[in-house]
Amino acid sequence: MGLGLSIGKTIVGKHGGQRSAANGRHGATVSFVLPVAPTVVEVAQPATL
Repeated sequence: MGLGLSIGKTIVGKHGGQRSAANGRHGATVSFVLPVAPTVVEVAQPATL
């Protein structure tokens, strides 16, 4: 197909995602899903003098 699909497979795989491909009536469809990173909330510490 081309280098783009191989590069995309590597990037999606390194980030823990999944990809899929399907043949359609008017061409192929390639899709991917990436996990959402957990939200990090930093709490400010009170200043000490």
